[in-house]
Amino acid sequence: MERNPTNRFSEFSKFLDELKLPYPPNKEFLYEVYETVLYTIEEFATIHEQIEAKLVNKSAIVFYIVSEYYYYTAGKSEEEIKQMSENENFISLMISNIADKYLTNNHFDYQKGLGMSIYYPPISSLTLYLNFILGMLKRFPKYNPQTTLMRDVMAKAFSLAKSIVDLLTGGFETEAFSTWRTLHETECVLAILNKYDEDVYNSYLRHIKYGVAYRSGLSTKEKTDEIFVEIKQKMKDEKLKSKDMKRFIEYGWLFAIPEFNLKTHKLNFRDGLQKSAGLSEYHRFYEMSSEVAHSSPILIYALPSYIGDITLLSLFETFFRIEAIFTSFFIERIGEEEERAYAIMRNIHYSQLREMYKNEKRRFLAKQQNRQ
Repeated sequence: MERNPTNRFSEFSKFLDELKLPYPPNKEFLYEVYETVLYTIEEFATIHEQIEAKLVNKSAIVFYIVSEYYYYTAGKSEEEIKQMSENENFISLMISNIADKYLTNNHFDYQKGLGMSIYYPPISSLTLYLNFILGMLKRFPKYNPQTTLMRDVMAKAFSLAKSIVDLLTGGFETEAFSTWRTLHETECVLAILNKYDEDVYNSYLRHIKYGVAYRSGLSTKEKTDEIFVEIKQKMKDEKLKSKDMKRFIEYGWLFAIPEFNLKTHKLNFRDGLQKSAGLSEYHRFYEMSSEVAHSSPILIYALPSYIGDITLLSLFETFFRIEAIFTSFFIERIGEEEERAYAIMRNIHYSQLREMYKNEKRRFLAKQQNRQ
């Protein structure tokens, strides 16, 4: 925004107009708050060397102001909002909140560690690819399990992958690794749904309903009771006991897979879901990730660089598998123009990602040898 005092309110007003706010704000009031907050921060900057007044992010301050304003005025009448804007206590609260939040969150924000740079080529390339795919998936119908199950599971998988990248760049390696555990579970579901026919698909959908009933999420007790009658009958058919109900609800959909039986499989992740997905080779990493998720000593004392490395490698490998499913399943369902755009992006970046993965694996193995 302009520093010239004659233009400041005009620029401020124009900036607010561009935000497409839910209802017209009291611009004069917000501008008064803005000026006072800005003065407070600039004064604070004169006695704290780590803050340079010229680097104060004025747009961020406006976003804080607008967010506070709409949070506190939501549901209020025009008269109530007018009274609030004239209340010295409310004005002081606004100014104090915004100055504190801006300074703490934007200049003194907690940094656990350096993490992986967002500009590090493997990270930036993965981010580009994930953003592109998530953007494509966003344009598909969603959240209607009968028709959008594959899209919904896939979108969640890529979303989890994106969150892992964000955690790695934030220096939260163990948190990223425990999130990979959830991604791997989602990947296993996706792989099975992609591999088998409609019977498996429908079985998964039915067990979603079982899960809702188990958590008392159905609209009436009668519907819940009907579902439990069905669950108990199916458990009886499979010679399961009442203590197996939760495992049946979670993994019983796997019985629809022709080769699934309790002589060779179990109703659990390792010997059920992961095995049926053909991804048993990743069980060691899954177990390690589970230890992190369950607050074992590895969560507290694991070497961050080691956890970060295995998380990135695991993420790469998972990404390649789910991207292959995306390519085979969705490309035939999109328009020619979008397919062409994806093909161009893939031709440029996919081979690079493969090479980056190989490089990261070589570096990881070299590090391990040096530690021995």
